[in-house]
Amino acid sequence: DGNTSVDADVSAAGLEYGGLSLANLTAKAAIANGRGKVTGTVAGRRADRFALNFDADVAPNQIAAAARGQYGNAQITMPRRAILTKDGGGWALAPTQISYGDGIAIAQGRFGGNGPTDLKLQLADMSLSVLDIAFTDMSLEGKVSGVVDYHAKPNAPPTGQGRLQITG
Repeated sequence: DGNTSVDADVSAAGLEYGGLSLANLTAKAAIANGRGKVTGTVAGRRADRFALNFDADVAPNQIAAAARGQYGNAQITMPRRAILTKDGGGWALAPTQISYGDGIAIAQGRFGGNGPTDLKLQLADMSLSVLDIAFTDMSLEGKVSGVVDYHAKPNAPPTGQGRLQITG
């Protein structure tokens, strides 16, 4: 009848992949005709222990998501929800702040589809230990502040510019 519905409960424990170990994962999704809610929690270890709660409001042309938790001894917070809006065949991310410990990152941009990719990342006193989330056991110390811009157009090489100050 042209209607869609997702009503899901997911739960997992003891998953390992590379340097990532998930102690537990739970998620719920209730979506009807492209609108609904997704919530969940995940906890485990990747170079350090982490626990994260997340929730998202889903609509056909927009996703509003938030996460909060802890990685190592640092808190992860989002003062406002991240807003992803359908933009042609891709998505636009409104300026989104994520705080990690005493540091702040603000990301915004456009990606996906056949159009250009434009991303801007602003950092202020962000701990370099955040890199351990993506790259196992880098064990970097210090803080980074600055701006990174990245642009990629179809059929052209990507370009970018970074102005960063690393201390410690």
